Amino acid sequence: FNSQIQFYTVSPNYECALIQVNDTSAKTFLPLPPQKLKLQMLEQKDSLDIIMEKICSLAELKTKSPQQGVCTGAALKTAVEMLKTTGGKILLFMASMPTIGFG
Repeated sequence: FNSQIQFYTVSPNYECALIQVNDTSAKTFLPLPPQKLKLQMLEQKDSLDIIMEKICSLAELKTKSPQQGVCTGAALKTAVEMLKTTGGKILLFMASMPTIGFG
């Protein structure tokens, strides 16, 4: 996340991961049911590796443009929504204070 929250969907039906972007940090939502946004780590390791490579290359492109803001509060709220049905842990590492939305 930065000024947008991004969701990555992996499916054997798709050639690559689908990226869905929530560009408003004021009103958070899940674009799909939580089960479709979660990966089974052992079963989908290859897909996870591909997604991580894509995220890294997208991050390199983002660093070339000035930072538009950080929506940490909205990203955290969305993560909590994803874990409501199954539980789990959220690890959040921040490099700057939130500047967009609540937080």
